[in-house]
Amino acid sequence: PYFVTLDIPDPYTSQRFLFSSSSFRRCLQALTALCLSLNKKPSIRYQKTSSDAQRLAEELIKQQSKDVTLFEQCKTDAVLIIFDRSEDPVSPLLNQWTYEAMVHELIGMHNNRVKLGNDAKDEQKNLILSSHHDEFYSKNMFSNFGDIGQNIKCLMNDYQRKAQTHQQLESIVDMKKFIEQYPQFRKMTGTVSKHVQLVSELSHLVTEWNLLEISELEQNIAVANGDHQTCIESLKRILQHPRTTELVLFFY
Repeated sequence: PYFVTLDIPDPYTSQRFLFSSSSFRRCLQALTALCLSLNKKPSIRYQKTSSDAQRLAEELIKQQSKDVTLFEQCKTDAVLIIFDRSEDPVSPLLNQWTYEAMVHELIGMHNNRVKLGNDAKDEQKNLILSSHHDEFYSKNMFSNFGDIGQNIKCLMNDYQRKAQTHQQLESIVDMKKFIEQYPQFRKMTGTVSKHVQLVSELSHLVTEWNLLEISELEQNIAVANGDHQTCIESLKRILQHPRTTELVLFFY
């Protein structure tokens, strides 16, 4: 599957929450380029309740009609569905509990690079997370945080088992096998160190920012599960935590 981001931090204007003209042009250009790079001339569907989605869809259709020669060899077996993210303002406010999403939200990740705080060792301050080159991350990026801890433990056990095997070099054959497997073992060492460091940092932030209690409260508010007055009293009690700012927005 393909994942593409345009990395536009502020697509809306400060007045009346309108889609800025520069962001609109960038989206139009990027979607046109994406379709051409994938050799697709898709059917376009858009969210009926969004004027921005409708305008973008109409401009894309005009672009296809204008650049006939560019699209004439493209396949028509795809559908492009345009949604307006502002239709759901609640979901982005919820705390995320999958591995990749937690790294993005709690630590920060840009172009697959994660920068840890000053407490980390120099070689671990800047980490790279790529599903193409990191098998553990690829398998666990969408796993719940509770499962990550268990999977990290399994990874550590596997690493320790292989490390003990490599210490038992009793013959030339053993040495030869060790030399052949050393690159993979060294790569595994880096993988274990990286993910133990990341999960440790995430666990620290979850505790420091009281995210378990905050997440439970935001879920109760979002799905109207519980007494409204009780939710307000709970909110007042935990207002001193920095992550509570987003929680307050549920009431507006």
